Amino acid sequence: MSRKINIIGKTNGAELSRDLALLAHALRGAGHDVCIATMDELQARHRRSMLPHWRAFADPWRKRSGRLAPADVNLMLAHVWPQYLRTARTNIVIPAPERFDRYDRHLLPRLDGVWAKTQHAHELFTTLNCNTTLLGFDGIDRHRPEIPRERTFLHLADESRNSGTDQLLRLWARHPHWPPLTVVQCRPEPDIRAHNIVHLIDLAADAALEVLQNSHLFHLCLSQTEGWSHPIVEALSVGAVTIAMDAPPMNELVGPEHGLLVPCIVSGSQQLATLYEFDERALQTTIQRAMALSPLECRYFGTKARTWFLRNKRGFPDRLAAALQQAGNSPPV
Repeated sequence: MSRKINIIGKTNGAELSRDLALLAHALRGAGHDVCIATMDELQARHRRSMLPHWRAFADPWRKRSGRLAPADVNLMLAHVWPQYLRTARTNIVIPAPERFDRYDRHLLPRLDGVWAKTQHAHELFTTLNCNTTLLGFDGIDRHRPEIPRERTFLHLADESRNSGTDQLLRLWARHPHWPPLTVVQCRPEPDIRAHNIVHLIDLAADAALEVLQNSHLFHLCLSQTEGWSHPIVEALSVGAVTIAMDAPPMNELVGPEHGLLVPCIVSGSQQLATLYEFDERALQTTIQRAMALSPLECRYFGTKARTWFLRNKRGFPDRLAAALQQAGNSPPV
C-alpha cells in the first residue's frame, strides 16, 4: 500500500544527511510518495520553544477531527519536531539517544511509535514505555575492490567530540614505529603531531574519501557512543578489518567474528546514551594484534564484514515495510 510520507530532520553533510538520503531512497523504492523537510537552525531552535509544545498537547486535532492530514506518516529523524506533529495521522521518531534531549522526551506521549536503529536504543525506549519497533538501519556501499589495500589505519572523526580522536592521536604519537594513521576530520587540526599521523581536514570530495576507505586495510572506529554508525557500517561494506569499542551499540554492528573489539570503561553520559572510553593498553594490544594478522586472516575478517553489511542491506526494505505496516493501518491520503 503506497503512503504519503514526510521525512523530517536536519542535514549536516555527514551522518544525518546519510540518514535522510538512505531512508528516502528505501521508501521511494517501495513506491511511497516521499517529501523531505530539512530543518535549519531557526527551526531547530523552534523545536525547543514552548509554543509548539503547548500546541502539541492543547490541540491534537488530527486525533479528533475528520479532516484529512497532509500526509499519512511523519518520520522524524534524531529529534521530535513538534511544529510538524499535526501534519500527519501517524508520527514516528527514529531517535539518536545521544541527541534525544528533554524537549524530545516531553513529546513522547504525542508519538505513535519509536523506531529504534539498534537493540540498545530499543531497550532504552521500551524502558520509557514507548511503542518501540526494532528497525535497524542501512548504510552506503563504498566497496571498490579494484583499489589496492595497504596495511595502514584510517580514522574518521565526526562533527562531535565523541569519536575518541584526541585520545587515539596521543596514543599513536607515543608509538612512532606504528604504521601510518590517516585521520579525516572537520574540526581544526589538533596540536598532536607525529611523522606517522596524516591529518586531512575538511575533505570535500566524497570520491576521495571513498578511495581512502578502500585503500586502508584497518579502520579505527572508536566512538564513545552511536545512534547508528555510518563510519562503522561503511568500513564493513568495504571489507576492512574494523576495530570498534566493545560496548553497546557499537558491538551490535561489529562482532568478534567480523572485527576486533576494544575493551572500554564507562566515562559519562550524553542525554539517553552512555559514553565509553577505550582502555589505552587494551587498544595498544588490539592494534598490535591487527598488525600481526596474516593476509589470510585479514581476508577472513573482511569477507565476514562485507557479508554482514550485505545481509543487513538486503533486509532493510523488509524491516521498513513491516514497521510501516505496524505503525498505521489508516488508508492513504
